[in-house]
Amino acid sequence: GVWLVATWHQLGSPRAVDIVELGPGRGRLMADALRVVNKHIPRVDVHLVEASERMRTVQRKALQGHARGALRWHHSFREYASAHTATYANRRTGDDALRGGGNGSDGVSPPPTLLVAQEFFDCLPITALQYTERGWREKLVATAQNDSSELQFVLAPSATIASRAFPHLAGFADDNDMELPKAVLKQKQLQRPRIGEAIEVCADGVVLMADIANHLACVGGAALIVDYGENYAPATSLRAIKSHEFVDPFSVEPGHADLSALVDFAALARAARDVTTTITTAAGGGSSS
Repeated sequence: GVWLVATWHQLGSPRAVDIVELGPGRGRLMADALRVVNKHIPRVDVHLVEASERMRTVQRKALQGHARGALRWHHSFREYASAHTATYANRRTGDDALRGGGNGSDGVSPPPTLLVAQEFFDCLPITALQYTERGWREKLVATAQNDSSELQFVLAPSATIASRAFPHLAGFADDNDMELPKAVLKQKQLQRPRIGEAIEVCADGVVLMADIANHLACVGGAALIVDYGENYAPATSLRAIKSHEFVDPFSVEPGHADLSALVDFAALARAARDVTTTITTAAGGGSSS
């Protein structure tokens, strides 16, 4: 709540804002935040990115009496962003439709967006890659040869679409870059991998971060992302969490444990850097605005 109010002041104290939360869980974080926000910001519309109808019911109950403006749910951030900009674009004509960012008080300019994502990016799917003598190879899941019910990681026998496309997202040279001089790799901000080097790449997170950054560049606002992670691509961080303990992901029935992987904040920053004005990251958590 304090971050939301402080950022609202930095934006010039607009009369209205949209507050967006990705993965709002049981709605407790948003309810606590609104207790502070409602004392300062005149109008707040709350948008929750949540796919589960069951969790939406839980969130609706938790936010009763706290959400004084509109309270809406979306299946994805892109769905929210499209609806947000379309609503105001339909009210504008001519050159006005090209102007992004406003305070929302005129009913024509879209209000800025303040986005919060706590422990959301670590739940997104990852692609695991390992560098071999034959180049990057994707880690796949297969059954053990001696036990058809036991699962294990194996390396793909040949290159896949992911192994060709994803190393750049983690700041590594791909197979086509390996013959480039060190100066060129440095200019491209790419590392040369070593044999046996492993990385985890969250392409969905990179795409989502780019969507967030582009939206904020259009309407104004800021995003706070808090998660488990580092400022580089993790190697083998995929884990399952059951009853508040880490367990082998292959030791539990599907759906009976939460899966998590460390967030590569450097990759998120690269995705946002072209369109945002300020980016800050910190080990174990980070924010972009």
